[in-house]
Amino acid sequence: MLKRIVRKILRSLAHAPLIGRYVRMAAALYRIAAMAERTGRLNGELQQAASVSATPDADRDNLVISMPVSLRKLRRDVDALQAQLAVLERRQD
Repeated sequence: MLKRIVRKILRSLAHAPLIGRYVRMAAALYRIAAMAERTGRLNGELQQAASVSATPDADRDNLVISMPVSLRKLRRDVDALQAQLAVLERRQD
């Protein structure tokens, strides 16, 4: 509720002479900070997904269970490819 009121006031001030430019610049800086925070969270999630292959088997299984369906499908594909690679390596030996 308070956030809505502040937004309404800032929108009206953005068109006011003299201070409108500064209000718009402050709003842009606020949006940039919020976007940087979201990007940081996304980077953290990507690093977590990338670390799945570097964790021990028990931790990897826990992470795989908590990942979205598409990431679980990718994990199954990787596991299948690793199994096929192991079979081929055994045949070559």
